[in-house]
Amino acid sequence: MARGTDWLNLASNVQQNRQLAAMQEQQEQQMMMSMMQEMNRQNIIEMRKMVINLDQFADRAAVVSNSYPAYAMMMTEIAIEAIDSSGLNADTFEEITDMERASQMNAKIRGAEANMKSSASQDIISSAQQMRLFIEEGEDEMEALAPMCAANEDWAEHADEFAEVDPLHQERKGKYNMYTFGPLVLGIILVGAAIGMMGDCIETGADDICMTYENESLTTDALQGGGALLVLISIILGLALFSWGRKYLKQWSPLNDKKELVEEVKESYNHLSQKYGMTSSQDVNDRRQQMISWVVKMTPTDPTMKLEL
Repeated sequence: MARGTDWLNLASNVQQNRQLAAMQEQQEQQMMMSMMQEMNRQNIIEMRKMVINLDQFADRAAVVSNSYPAYAMMMTEIAIEAIDSSGLNADTFEEITDMERASQMNAKIRGAEANMKSSASQDIISSAQQMRLFIEEGEDEMEALAPMCAANEDWAEHADEFAEVDPLHQERKGKYNMYTFGPLVLGIILVGAAIGMMGDCIETGADDICMTYENESLTTDALQGGGALLVLISIILGLALFSWGRKYLKQWSPLNDKKELVEEVKESYNHLSQKYGMTSSQDVNDRRQQMISWVVKMTPTDPTMKLEL
């Protein structure tokens, strides 16, 4: 009887656990759905704000174009690209009112752009394109090009000096390495050969240090002694000839840094200098400042005339 009761209790507990797990899973699903609904609601709110802002943007752009046509045309073009990339149109919404507002906004801003281009001269259209190109690419690229040009100008002044110093430095460096590392390498080879010839250890001391080798002889001792002597000679020569080997380093090192800098920026320098047709750092800086001044002149200073997304 007790076993039957235990079985019923166990079955009841299992059933309750299943019910609790199902309830918990359902609650989690409901919570997830609520979170997704809230996120969707917030997205809809933000998109409604964007539609209103862009609708007002189109109205302001039409007014600003009377005084700053190139600027207004450029900003309107950027706004339309932002609309297209975000997919902000009637299909974004579900409610009829939102769909109508989105359609009206798209029609208004695209109509404003069409009116600007139809009434603008070719010079204004070209100015709008040049402004955008300079703002998005030109300013940063010219800022990067100027120090590249300066580095190439600096290198051009020191290239002959480097061509004279580099062979002297490399020759002195090569001789120093030969005088110091040559004996070191040879000494290591001799010691290694001696160890290989001695064979296995046949007697060890108290500290497990080998005392006697299988083929230990005068020859192996001579090889080890000669190798050790060569290593010692290498160290002595390295210290004695240290200043001698670095005779031209102080002059060579900064020149080599200039050379490496030019080589590092070579690809970017060639691309940008060809793109802008300038290799003088002064010309690049002057041109950049001229373009900045021109863009400022073509842009309204009155905050109420600014076109911002």
